[in-house]
Amino acid sequence: MNDLAMNCPALLLSIEKFSTDGLTFPAYLVSSTAPINIEDQPSSSEINNFDSLIKEISDHLKIHKNDAEVLIVIHGYNNSKNNAKEWFKSICKHLNTTCQKSRSPGFLMIGYCWPSEKVSPKLLEDEKASGSLKEKFKWAIESLPFVLSKMSKGGMIGLIASIAVGIVVIKSLQPTLFMVVVAILIISLSATLPIGTILILRLMGYFRDSYRATNFGVSDLVELIRQIDNALIQSSPGEELADRKSFWQNNRIKLSFIGHSMGAFVVTNTVRILSDVFAHNSIGSINASISDKKPSSDIGNVFSLSRLVLVAPDIPVETIISGRANFLKSSLRRFEEAYLFSNEGDMALRLASTAANYFSYPSRTQAGGYRLGNVCISNSIPPGEQSIRPENYGMTIYRSEKLVYLQDGQEIPMSGYPLDYLYIQAQTRLSKRQDEIARYQTPIEGPIGERFTFFDCTDYTEIEQENPIGLLSHALKKQSLNVLDYACLSIDYFRGKIDTHGGYFSDGSSNQHKPEAAFTKLAIYGLASLGFEKFLLELPTEPMFAGYQGTFQQRQQELQFSGLSTQQQEKMALSHILSSICRDKGIQVLLAEDRYTKDIMGGNDQKKL
Repeated sequence: MNDLAMNCPALLLSIEKFSTDGLTFPAYLVSSTAPINIEDQPSSSEINNFDSLIKEISDHLKIHKNDAEVLIVIHGYNNSKNNAKEWFKSICKHLNTTCQKSRSPGFLMIGYCWPSEKVSPKLLEDEKASGSLKEKFKWAIESLPFVLSKMSKGGMIGLIASIAVGIVVIKSLQPTLFMVVVAILIISLSATLPIGTILILRLMGYFRDSYRATNFGVSDLVELIRQIDNALIQSSPGEELADRKSFWQNNRIKLSFIGHSMGAFVVTNTVRILSDVFAHNSIGSINASISDKKPSSDIGNVFSLSRLVLVAPDIPVETIISGRANFLKSSLRRFEEAYLFSNEGDMALRLASTAANYFSYPSRTQAGGYRLGNVCISNSIPPGEQSIRPENYGMTIYRSEKLVYLQDGQEIPMSGYPLDYLYIQAQTRLSKRQDEIARYQTPIEGPIGERFTFFDCTDYTEIEQENPIGLLSHALKKQSLNVLDYACLSIDYFRGKIDTHGGYFSDGSSNQHKPEAAFTKLAIYGLASLGFEKFLLELPTEPMFAGYQGTFQQRQQELQFSGLSTQQQEKMALSHILSSICRDKGIQVLLAEDRYTKDIMGGNDQKKL
């Protein structure tokens, strides 16, 4: 054991504060110190003043106890600490210039970095942490189990020998010896190809990242939240512990999350662990067909789950379907608001993740391997029609067992249920998948998916030099993509021409042919930091609203005699503008009913759209 490991404390987490220059809210980077390989040791840079910064965080939250909010942002698979840190900084920069009017003065952001392994490090610091590609290959060969190692060496020797001898045999025209060489070649290939596949899977790092996310990322994030909770309780007024806990009962701190890719897995499993399973409202019938559990959003002593934003989540699609297979329903429904940003053409999920989960996800059908980040919306499209018309984009609201489509104030009723309009592939509706995995119906509470607001960003475009450019796909505006479309997308994805998995956060600087993802960044960060109601009210302050000012005023005038209150009229008009923006950006939105009844109508459920 080296001197550093002997002299340094074994800290689970490291923490640093982002520069406060011009920043209107406190922001921190918290990193798990778990190494990429278990034999590695934490570097000296990971030793820090953790306790003092945790106290600083708790002091800020206590000062703003009536309106304190914490947003935790979590990166995904194949991200180094440097990559994650740059992304967190860009979020701080974005939030510092947008969403200021309605943001709580007690807002605080934490970027959480779990130990993900960069497949092909491009920075010297990343290579030092996870190893260069050459080192990874060397370690992969050296760590092969004994039998596989001997098989690979024997197979390689057989391959080289059979090829060399085969050349000689072909020239000498000896058929019998040639057949022997072919047999040796086949045996050698049979030994090396499976091992070669295993080596490729290891170098991809997906399963290794999944292990680190499960055993280090989740547990260390749980510990971070527990440490903040404990610091707040210890510094609260009151001599008895019960008195200090009661101080927060009516002043719960809102806890929100943004999880990208495998970061969504970290978020959902963290909440699952933190949930109080012994809370009275969480205990119901053991019969899975009876939905009588009403879990509270309260977490620990001081926190309350507020908003969950999942972006290209690398988790099973079954997480939003009711059934015995859904192990996350109890934790997901604790959030007050939930949002999903997805892309049918996300090739990272459709290829790598789906293929990898073929080995691990316990499903007997192909649909079982699909990921939540590939869910797409197909609403109001006539059967047999291949292209999506412009009016099909925008916002749809599920209301009283009908879908009401908002298009410049027009309302188009459509029969059906939310899961009828959500797809995981061209012919597979989520309602069909619901029937396949859950033969019963939940009479009291519907599928957890009905509590999510879905943003299908498959055809999302931004304007670059007066031309609409697809940021997550080729924006073909089809009802569904076919094999050829996927093949073209895959080629451009691996060539770096289009980021089908992370294009939601594009700043436009990495690729001169791609514009900034202005709307998705505004929506993701705005909904996570404000919630839907405040996000609507904040829209008029954003630059993109200027082009819709006349439409907004016209819609307000049309609503003057609707019987709605002034505030309801304003939010209704703004929801129509949001729908128009989504339409112009090529985004389909399926709004959860709660967002209408609570955030637009203010809890008044008597008015109809």
